[in-house]
Amino acid sequence: MITAALFNIDQKNSLYYEVMDLGSGPENVQVQRGKVRSRGFELEANTSLDNGLSLVASYTYTDIKITEGPADTVGNYVSSVPRHMASLWADYTLPEDGPASGFGFGAGARFLGESYGNDQNTTRNSARAL
Repeated sequence: MITAALFNIDQKNSLYYEVMDLGSGPENVQVQRGKVRSRGFELEANTSLDNGLSLVASYTYTDIKITEGPADTVGNYVSSVPRHMASLWADYTLPEDGPASGFGFGAGARFLGESYGNDQNTTRNSARAL
């Protein structure tokens, strides 16, 4: 089975991090305000083979920008949201006629692309695979 989705989402009252002094020194605090626009697509392929092997693969592209918020962030990408994400998962279940009938195991990997470390887009988070 293969599925695909396109999205174009405008969100009001999104969360931003702001440095505030709450009496015990500066802290990062989430503040609800502003607007963001998220556009992109998702693809997923999923199969179960007769030999007990199942596979799932997915890819997501996300372009999410701040459309209303603090002056130094408007038009920038939202922090910590990678544009590219992908994953691959496999699961194998042993045949029902053997001594370990129904026993299974699986493994997978997930890739998260580079993202910005702040809404001002002055720092970057490296891409990583998990």
